[in-house]
Amino acid sequence: MLLLFWFAVQWIVVPVDFVARTVWLIVVVLGDGTEDMLARLVTPLARYMSPGRLLLRMSHDPARHEAHLDREFARLAVEIDRGRFSLHTKIAHRVGHEVHPDGYRLGVQLHPREYRGVPLSSMRRLASAHSLALEASTDLRDGVVLRPAHAKDSW
Repeated sequence: MLLLFWFAVQWIVVPVDFVARTVWLIVVVLGDGTEDMLARLVTPLARYMSPGRLLLRMSHDPARHEAHLDREFARLAVEIDRGRFSLHTKIAHRVGHEVHPDGYRLGVQLHPREYRGVPLSSMRRLASAHSLALEASTDLRDGVVLRPAHAKDSW
């Protein structure tokens, strides 16, 4: 029920939040602020739920959730390999760059809303099928990180 409520209310909340954050961004820039402005600006857009995503989240079929995650991991694997990320990835996920002794590496952090209902073992299996390593803390509410499978060190 809460999911349907958010789907209905988001059409008002997300645009208002986006406008408010844009105004705040202007105030911060004019006030010489140093906040991570772009990340704060796109937060409402990341919370937007399309009708297709609503149907997916309302589904209680684990196979459907896994198929969605498989498609998402395939798309992210290509972007991580290229080192260039789509606008959708930059808005919906957190892209991280690291410099290690073994070289420059990329990783993408997924928010829990992306994998809710899929067990960690299934996510690891799907990630390895796309040559990705999945790093997760013991608390999956913190999100998970995808990086190339050849990157061994933790993020």
